[in-house]
Amino acid sequence: AREISSDYELRRALSAILEHGALDELTSAALLEASTDIESDYERAELLIAAAAVMPLDGARLDVWQQATRGVASDYDRRRVLESLLAQHALRPEHARLAIALAADIGSDYEKRMLLATAAETGLGTAITRSEYTRVAATIGSDYERREALLTLIRGVEIDAPLALDVLNAARDIGSDYEAKEVLTALARVMPADADVQAAYRSVARGLATYERGEAEQALDRFAGS
Repeated sequence: AREISSDYELRRALSAILEHGALDELTSAALLEASTDIESDYERAELLIAAAAVMPLDGARLDVWQQATRGVASDYDRRRVLESLLAQHALRPEHARLAIALAADIGSDYEKRMLLATAAETGLGTAITRSEYTRVAATIGSDYERREALLTLIRGVEIDAPLALDVLNAARDIGSDYEAKEVLTALARVMPADADVQAAYRSVARGLATYERGEAEQALDRFAGS
């Protein structure tokens, strides 16, 4: 099959192998390795998505799958491929963290944020995965998209003190005072009454313009007397 020059025809040939059902690890890894010959982002993404739907991504298969995924240059297609990894989350919770980590290389702020949103919907079960989420969110350059990514997290999981600090670190260099204030006030509603968290919160709020800072600090009134 690897002698086929057409990306479309090569993808069809490799997809035919997938249709035969369960493949052993060696055959699966060989098929995924062959996918790296597909230069079209769309065609390679289609094959990788189909492969993730029918084979367990572990061991050698996962290593080659990651290599093939990194060769997908289109941010949109890369996001689609990573979402297929998230679809295995029920059986392999560690794949959520891996998909989020691989999303750091996505150039489009929108596509990166959408991948994070899908990960949040799938489930962010461990502290490590949630910390990875905020690390990748901090690489989003658009103030609006970073705000949306952080709000999705704030609204979707229980916020303990370490996670609240991670969110604040990710929000610290948001350039828009309005977008930063939106993150802060949403966080204030759910964050724990922890002295270190409140100190970090006030530190971020001090960088805002007078009006936005006032709203952010007023949101801390729920802790008055605590």
